Amino acid sequence: MLKLTALFAICVSCSLVLSSCEKDTESEADVVSNFNIPMTRSNNVPATTGTGRIEATLDKKSKILTYKVTWSGLSSNAVAMHIHGLGGNGMIALPVPLGPFANGLAQNITGFPAAKAGTHSGSLYVDDKVIKISDLVAGQYYLDIHTVNFSSAMFPAGEIRGQLSFSK
Repeated sequence: MLKLTALFAICVSCSLVLSSCEKDTESEADVVSNFNIPMTRSNNVPATTGTGRIEATLDKKSKILTYKVTWSGLSSNAVAMHIHGLGGNGMIALPVPLGPFANGLAQNITGFPAAKAGTHSGSLYVDDKVIKISDLVAGQYYLDIHTVNFSSAMFPAGEIRGQLSFSK
């Protein structure tokens, strides 16, 4: 009986060790990051020298996207900043009923500096119902900055844009 109890204890210990190793592997896949998402106005008319960068992390367990946006060289002060979806690279997010969001906006970002250069950090709850983790990871969302010069109906896409993308 003592040998059976010892064997049972060893089996339980091994299964705990193996299951804890498995969880570590899963947790690495639960967080995806891209710290160098470029923001440009390439292939748009008129051209601008404005550039930027997005550092983004998506925690799939907490369903939180955190981001830091840095921009410089804009033609005029930033007046609006948004996360749009669903819109792949080079595509514009469509409003309801063609897309999931009014005006194609997943998030209207506030509190950023109204300046030609600046930095802003924020977060977005990814509910996995309307804003789906799979769409975000697949690059179907983008962040854009509109300026005084690039906010009219003539330039609705804004001055610079960065496609949110992550390694799977």
